[in-house]
Amino acid sequence: MRVLNRPLAFILAAALVVASIIVIIEVIAAAGHHGPVVLHWTTWYRWAESTRWDARVVQVWSAILIVAGALILALELKPPRVTRLRLHAGHQATDAALTRGGLAGTLRAAATSIDGITGAAVTVRRGRRPEAAGHRRGAQPPGWPGHEPPAAPEGARHVREPLMHADRTNRTALIVFGSLVLLAGAAGMLTSVGVFSNAFSKHALFANQVSTYIGRNGAWVWPAAAAVCLLIAFAALRWILVLLVSTDRAGDITLPGAKDHGTTKLPPAALTGALAGEVESYHGVDSVRSRIIGDAASPQLVLSVTATPTADLPALHRRLESEALTHARQALGKQDLPVQLDLDVRRHSP
Repeated sequence: MRVLNRPLAFILAAALVVASIIVIIEVIAAAGHHGPVVLHWTTWYRWAESTRWDARVVQVWSAILIVAGALILALELKPPRVTRLRLHAGHQATDAALTRGGLAGTLRAAATSIDGITGAAVTVRRGRRPEAAGHRRGAQPPGWPGHEPPAAPEGARHVREPLMHADRTNRTALIVFGSLVLLAGAAGMLTSVGVFSNAFSKHALFANQVSTYIGRNGAWVWPAAAAVCLLIAFAALRWILVLLVSTDRAGDITLPGAKDHGTTKLPPAALTGALAGEVESYHGVDSVRSRIIGDAASPQLVLSVTATPTADLPALHRRLESEALTHARQALGKQDLPVQLDLDVRRHSP
């Protein structure tokens, strides 16, 4: 998921709630023939009646909206950084991959294991082969003895990482919001510089048919606007609730078996704890993280294994698939259990 999506979505949802509540309060106050309660909108109204479209302040604010909308769209539409290089898996339900950092760590360990090389800098770039730069103690003639670098896992290719449903919703909402902000800024700028009509750019901001129509039909337009704002506020509050409490972790998993003998439920923590304990005992494993995500009726296992720099990654990969993942599928009674396996390499030796 994009790191900024949830904070931006929370700010947008909170702003919608606050703006909707203010509109509702002011509409109710105006209906009771009271002055502004929360926001002194009459001052803004008088300003808009006396400010022309070609005013410098309109152009400045239009430019700000254009920049803000373009920035939001650029952040949301930019292709996500590829962090996983897919590996050939022995089970069709297993999505195995080597992280970019893991590939860099493997190549770095291979380079520094060669006699005469004291350090190596590895960069993995999109669409290019990994490049490594090493530093030797001294020049050696061709054929000098050294250690053969360990083979990197085969079958690596780019794969797009999956997003949670909530993250897709956030991204869609931010794209729509960014598009509206950009269009509003562009429309204001084009109107201000006289693209649509030089005469219209000399008019005041509220000197248009829309404002005239609202002024003539305010008796029903503003109550209708308040009702719409109420719906927007409820939707935004629900959005905030989802942002605060949503999780992709599964609940207790019901194990298959005869119903006349009762129902057996397995807490995900029990499975992930046992799985992590088994994998940590494997040679070359530095640390393990595992979790069960998705619906309890159709769970998915996510296993992240960090190996030591000198680990034999192909052998570790084969053992993980043939032993650990097989044991997990047997424990759940689901031979087609979807598994995401991520292999990483520790950055520095202790």
